[in-house]
Amino acid sequence: MVLSSQAAHAQSAEDYVNRGDEKRKAGDLDGAIAEYSKAIEINPTDASIYISRGQTKRMLGDYKGAITITIRR
Repeated sequence: MVLSSQAAHAQSAEDYVNRGDEKRKAGDLDGAIAEYSKAIEINPTDASIYISRGQTKRMLGDYKGAITITIRR
């Protein structure tokens, strides 16, 4: 079976999100943010990834960063 490039990217974004979730649970908040940011680069239309990253930034006390969304075009 051949996956479209979009499906392959979506799966990769999900992998980054899963790693971000694991890092956040382990207390590696900076690492989690990095993983969520990679997922956003791959899938910038998935709002749930921005929410996860924002919640993690809030946990670090980065309130401005938690509400700021940077979208690269």
